[in-house]
Amino acid sequence: MGKEIERRFLVLEKPKFLIRLDSHEIEQWYAPDMAGLKPPKEVDLSQVHDGVRIRKQNKKWFATMKGEWDGVSRVEYEWGIDGMECKEWWPSIVKTRFLWTDSEGMVWEIDVFHGLLDGLVIAEVELPTEDHSLSIPSWVSGEITGEVGWSNYELAQSNYAEVVQSIVNA
Repeated sequence: MGKEIERRFLVLEKPKFLIRLDSHEIEQWYAPDMAGLKPPKEVDLSQVHDGVRIRKQNKKWFATMKGEWDGVSRVEYEWGIDGMECKEWWPSIVKTRFLWTDSEGMVWEIDVFHGLLDGLVIAEVELPTEDHSLSIPSWVSGEITGEVGWSNYELAQSNYAEVVQSIVNA
């Protein structure tokens, strides 16, 4: 719990090497309120967005609250929860997350989205420090860290056609 330091990148063509990587199936919902959950005492509600992300990863469940981006970092609180009934009207996403380790030992999470976002691929990497030097793989296209419209919450409220149109308009 505390601080998340990460960079996020758009991937225009799904890398062929993904079939050789470990992966996790992820479903995420974005509740507009606390959805009956009680955050741990260390969560500073004045530093995070309203609402909570609820994630089912394989058979484990997590709740997460995040703050605003400050460069490549932001406040993040995550804690384990019991499985729950998520409302069908909550914005949601479904994705497969592949884990790839680069030559410097950095673990990249490559998310391949499904459903309305089928075809979208985003790669992100968590960094040990804000000024950590990073070699960008040739298969990524452009950085979207902190860009409006590219958070998973915002993507959960759109579809792939809208995403493609935003790329064309950029």
